[in-house]
Amino acid sequence: MTDWRVPMVLTLPLLLGMRDPFLPPQDRCAVSQMMLWHYQGMVSHGEQRTGIVRDASGKWRRLIKGQRLDNGWVVSGIQPEQMDMTADADCETSQWRWLKEGTKDDAKDTVGDPADGDGGPGKGKNGVAGGG
Repeated sequence: MTDWRVPMVLTLPLLLGMRDPFLPPQDRCAVSQMMLWHYQGMVSHGEQRTGIVRDASGKWRRLIKGQRLDNGWVVSGIQPEQMDMTADADCETSQWRWLKEGTKDDAKDTVGDPADGDGGPGKGKNGVAGGG
């Protein structure tokens, strides 16, 4: 009676398609990768809008509406403050929205405010090095 039970118990995991419980679940829709991308803004030329993003590896990319990424996501809309993405209908998360990061006047873009009398870094009140 135990002759047929042993092979059945050994083949049961194969028949049921069990996965290794210590491995993370497969991310076939690449949602975790989408969280690592950053939307920086857009440029437009007439009606054509191009979104500027930085991917998970830090590489800058230009994306246009209708473009398909390597992971299967498609650019569905580009606005000045956001970029919309869509995936296959069988994905649990089939829509994704990146919001623009940064501010209109980032601090790194301005060297000094001439209105406060400071001529910039290393300059004194009169715009001369050493304070002249």
